[in-house]
This record gives sequence, structure tokens and C-alpha cells, in this order.
Amino acid sequence: MNRRVFLQSLGIGLGSTLMPMGALSQERANSPQRLIIVHTQHGAWTPTWTINPWGYGKDLFWEGDLTSLTPEEFSPSLRPLHGYRNRMLLVEGLALLSAEADQSNLRHEKGMAHSLTGAFSQFVPAVVLGGGPSIDQIIASEIGRPDRWRSLELGVGNSKVNAIYQGPGQMLTAMKDPALLHDRLFGNTGLMGGEAGQSQFQARSMVIERALEQFSRTKKRVSKANREVLSLHEELLGELGTRVAGLSDLSCYSVDAPESGGDFEATFQAMLPQMAAALSCDMTRVITLQLGDLPGELIGFSGDVHDQYAHRVHEDPNSADVMTAYGEVHARQVRDLLDILDAIPEGNGTLLDNTLVAWVGEMGSPAHGFNEWPVALFGGQGLHLGRVVNYPQTIPFYEDSLVPGVDTMGLPHQRLLITLAQSLGVNISKLPVESLVDVNGTSIDCTGALKELLKT
Repeated sequence: MNRRVFLQSLGIGLGSTLMPMGALSQERANSPQRLIIVHTQHGAWTPTWTINPWGYGKDLFWEGDLTSLTPEEFSPSLRPLHGYRNRMLLVEGLALLSAEADQSNLRHEKGMAHSLTGAFSQFVPAVVLGGGPSIDQIIASEIGRPDRWRSLELGVGNSKVNAIYQGPGQMLTAMKDPALLHDRLFGNTGLMGGEAGQSQFQARSMVIERALEQFSRTKKRVSKANREVLSLHEELLGELGTRVAGLSDLSCYSVDAPESGGDFEATFQAMLPQMAAALSCDMTRVITLQLGDLPGELIGFSGDVHDQYAHRVHEDPNSADVMTAYGEVHARQVRDLLDILDAIPEGNGTLLDNTLVAWVGEMGSPAHGFNEWPVALFGGQGLHLGRVVNYPQTIPFYEDSLVPGVDTMGLPHQRLLITLAQSLGVNISKLPVESLVDVNGTSIDCTGALKELLKT
């Protein structure tokens, strides 16, 4: 399909593109950088995920050229993404070392708490929480617009807990209803309503203005402790006023409103055009999409994937086939996301050229493993794409999981999170976990970017 037909098939048929209306050339010539994190469950079955037709060893540093590979040379799980090999960066040889070192024995929960935060978890009764802000929120605080949505947190399906955190213990809820997302993006802006929409914004601005005046008067008559509480509410209300003002002058094409109550795949597909519209219209610059367990029927197998197949992947060939198919379904979904981003022209390229898409997981392997934490990156302007980069998996950091024979692990995943931030111009060099100690008592540095991944 050509781009126009493709966009129309996704319910984006009100114009030729999703770009803001009006004079675009100068505004879009210096397009903002964006981030989408796709966060999935159960890690990857690396024998059918890893792309290594060259036969290099896991204990060596090596780079491989993806651009010249045929579809047959791509791994079964990643083969749907072959068309994006020029704009793809695979990173092998990472590990969730800090999750392994954490005190809880709840491995899925630890993986969710560590994977995006790079922080040791916090514990409340029966719940494991992240001990710091997730990397999407760190990046959003730097590249997000205060007068629009600083970030969007979306979800499909069920997961044990969220991986997205505003701060230590401050879990952010992922919106899972595409109809509610549409109402949030378009129903509460002037995009659809013309003069009526502008009148709604004027009314909201007046309410906020009067509330701020009331806060100011009340603060003079209350105790110091109560003034501090009122000041916090006043600050939050001021941020809301800024956002209302910013959205009130937004001029952009909308997308068709989806229905609620669809299955996993229908919900996922309903999210895609809205995500693209939100980025293209500069409603937001950071989106995290958290995908829960894939239902068995979506991958062509019956039963519960987690209990019946994931845990047995090292001992049962059928389970290995299921988890291979599991990864392939997610690869097709990521491809669909890339397709819509790449179908929207922007500047001298497409929206994908200005959007870093990071596919990461809450586990290293389906059998509760934190070793071999594979990552797939796409698009953006700050990374050297078209490659697979493998780091030596030689750190003596023995794993307590269902993975047999693991006595060494890869580099700490904090360094990948830092690399994502730096590729988008966010100048950080460390996360809450700055160092770890291996089984020999040697310090493991968790700071700094993986320079091999960045453009020089």
C-alpha cells in the first residue's frame, strides 16, 4: 500500500498526513526527538532470537552488519523486522545484574522494578516497587513540553505490576482503553470542536485562574504546614493551566475514535494511530507502551504461556517453539508500529527518523533468567544503526533461576538506559545503582553510556 492508503486504513483519513495544519516547513525542519519504549514480558528465547550467522562467541566483543543479511539469515523471532534492518540496532550481552542482586525472590516483580529504573526495588507487603524514576520519565523531564502531555503511559493486556515510575515507589498507571486514550488526546482539546472546543478551553482556563486566586488568598490565613500543602496543589494546578493553554492552540488532524473492549491484538492496533498522531502533532514526545502476557491463541498455542511453556523452555522443545512464536508475534507488532511511524513524512524523512523506538523486556529469558537481556532499537538520530553489537558475557555473577548452568552474565543494563538518554541529548551518566560486586568481590561499574552504540 502507498502511504496515503496505509494511513487511511488505520483511521487516519482526514488529511494526507498527521502533521499539524498550517505553515510546516520551518517548524518541522528541526523536528523534536521522541522516544517510544515498548516493554514486553518473559524476555527472549535467545537461541531463536539472536542474529549471528557469523558464528561469533558470546564471550567476545563483536559487531555484525545487519544491512546485508537475507530474511533467512535473520533469526526466526526477529524475521518480521527484516525490512527495517538498515534502521535497527540489536544489543546482546547485557544483563539485569541489579535485579539478580536484589533481595526479593519474586523474579518477575524484580524484573519489572529494575528494567526501566536501574534502581534497587522498594518493598511493601506483597508488592515490589521501583526504587527510582524510569528512564522514560527521566527523558521526558528533559525533552517533554510543559504545555503538552509530558509523557503518555499506555498498556495492553495484563501484567503483574507496572514498569513505569515517576519516582521511588511512585508507580504510574498505564492507560489500557484506546477509547479513553482518544478522549484524552482529542476529546479534551479544541481539535474536534471548532468554536465550541475553544469555548471549553476558555472556561477551563477561567476555572483554573479562579482556583489559583483562591489558593493565594487562603495561604495567607493558614498554618505553615498547611501552606506547604496548598503550595504543592497550587504548583500542580499551575502545571495543568500551562497544559490547557498549550493544548488550546493546537491545530492538528485527528484520528477515528476506536471502540472499547477489544481483544489484545485489536487493542494494540487501536493504540498505534493515536500514538503516531500524538507524536506527529507534538502532543507528547515520550510514550511508554507496556504489553502484558500474550494470550495463547494469539501465538497459535492453547493454555497459559507463563506457567505451561515459559518456565520449561530449556527442557521441552515444544516450549521453545512456543516462546519462539511468542517473540515473533511481538516482532510483528513492533513492525506495525514502525510502519505507521515510517508512513508519516516529516522534514526530509519520516516520523521514524526522529523517533527512537526501544524494545526491551522485564526478563532476560523466559525461565526467569536475568542473563542475556536482549534489546532491539530502531530509528532516531543518535544511534549507529544497521548493526548487532555483542558485549562479552563474562562477569562472574551466578544466577538463581530456572536457567541451567549460568555462572557468568553480561554488562549491567543501566548502561543501556543511560545510552538511550544520551542518544536523545539528555546528559546523564548514572542511575541509582552505580556499582555492583561480583562473586569474586570485584566492583562492576554500572555508569556511563555504551559508546559503541552512539554516533560520534
